[in-house]
Amino acid sequence: MSILDRLNILKQKRQEIAPKLYKFKTRFSLLGTVGAGKTTVGGGLLISAQTLSSMMPEFRCRVLEGSSGIRVAASNLRRGRFPPKTPANLPSAPEAGLLLYWGGLFGEKKVQIPFCDISGERVQQVIQKYGEGMYPTEEAYDELSMLMRYIYDADGLILVIPASRALIFTDDRKVEAEPTGIAEDPDVNLARILESVFEYKEETGSKKLKAILAIITKWDLLQPYAKSKKMDIQDPTGEGLQNFMDIAFPDTMMSLKAYGLENVRFFPSYFKVKRETVEINGKKQVRLAKWSDGGDRIEMHEKILRMPKFPERTYKNMFDCLKNLA
Repeated sequence: MSILDRLNILKQKRQEIAPKLYKFKTRFSLLGTVGAGKTTVGGGLLISAQTLSSMMPEFRCRVLEGSSGIRVAASNLRRGRFPPKTPANLPSAPEAGLLLYWGGLFGEKKVQIPFCDISGERVQQVIQKYGEGMYPTEEAYDELSMLMRYIYDADGLILVIPASRALIFTDDRKVEAEPTGIAEDPDVNLARILESVFEYKEETGSKKLKAILAIITKWDLLQPYAKSKKMDIQDPTGEGLQNFMDIAFPDTMMSLKAYGLENVRFFPSYFKVKRETVEINGKKQVRLAKWSDGGDRIEMHEKILRMPKFPERTYKNMFDCLKNLA
């Protein structure tokens, strides 16, 4: 098959999938490394959307589940269980995500949040593959089509920053480790993802990003120590957030500053892990509560059935931000 024939086939495929890929004018793509909490954030967004839908007549939400399993993720969270991590090489359905609608006197605002079920490092690899030549190979076409969905036509990014992997301890330990095969420092990986996205959008001439929503996940695991070191990201003055990002994620912060910090919003996120007191060798110790399968247990509200403890106000603020940008 000649190069021209191959390009014609790719063009035809692109035309066939185009109506499915580009439905809304405003689209925020969710990105992060493996295990950073993307699936949990997606579940939290769906739980918050369900709450808003029950309370606000003008708000509506549709779920385009695809192969993402977002409904199962939200259901697991409502049972006090964290959803399983998404494998790095799992194929992703372009339709997976949320469609948000806000009605009003002057028309309806719409936002789409597709969930990127491929890892951030895989995103970078595919972008680099595209840069190796002028034309994509047929083998890389599906991945490139996915990137067009998530990056090329994105109006904004929802960047997942795993606080639990931050290198802020003096003895170089971490609460959680980065996946194998990428840099040990999450700051390096996030900065690489951001720069790859920025460069890709500049080189392809796609629309500029309106905003970046940076969600700092698993904050409850790091909060006591970070707060003692004046790095509390929930400090209303903003000083703790600045200190945390400058110390734990300086490279990522530099990339965000180059992009324009005035267009970046930070949101602390966590699903509070339950603690339990046990006696070991005659001494009482506090540890994370576990399910029988070894998974961490989420602390649940006592008065609200099937509702995990998480910063609901944070997610409400995210929806408000998305609405204003629609």
